[in-house]
Amino acid sequence: MAEVTQAACIVTEVPEVQQGDTSNRRSLSETVLTCFQHTQTACDSCLNKLPFFKPMRKRMRSVAESAAFDAVIIGIILLNTIVLALYHYGIERTFEKVLDLCNMVR
Repeated sequence: MAEVTQAACIVTEVPEVQQGDTSNRRSLSETVLTCFQHTQTACDSCLNKLPFFKPMRKRMRSVAESAAFDAVIIGIILLNTIVLALYHYGIERTFEKVLDLCNMVR
């Protein structure tokens, strides 16, 4: 049904699914799950061989778990909400360009 390679998973055949038939849906979802698991395992084994990967991963994890990172992400979300709330009907062209620029920066 599916061919699994080192680089990626390629589904070569997708079974036809009749309405109300759940057996093929389950097999396709199991195939996709197996594909993701294989790809993740292959990528992890390749990345773990790099000498800089584990220390970098630890640093990134500590940054992502910090309170400052949470505050920055919440701040960005609030700024994005404000920028999107400023769009309105009849907006001036220059103000719209400024808002578009703000949306591109975030």
